[in-house]
Amino acid sequence: MMSFKSISNSSQAALYYESLATEDYYELGGEPSGYWVGALKSAMYLAGEVKNGELGKMLQGYHPTSRWS
Repeated sequence: MMSFKSISNSSQAALYYESLATEDYYELGGEPSGYWVGALKSAMYLAGEVKNGELGKMLQGYHPTSRWS
């Protein structure tokens, strides 16, 4: 049976999703890295693979590639 649990803050959410790409998910296959998509991708100068830490910045309201956190 599948169960669901809410993620209470953005730091937990970022940690969960970013760790999917590094875990031995389903027999060492791993979860593929995410890629920036959508209408704001070009407006925010985002391209290619989502790098470690960028999702967390975005969930906290910062530009994902800025040096400010």
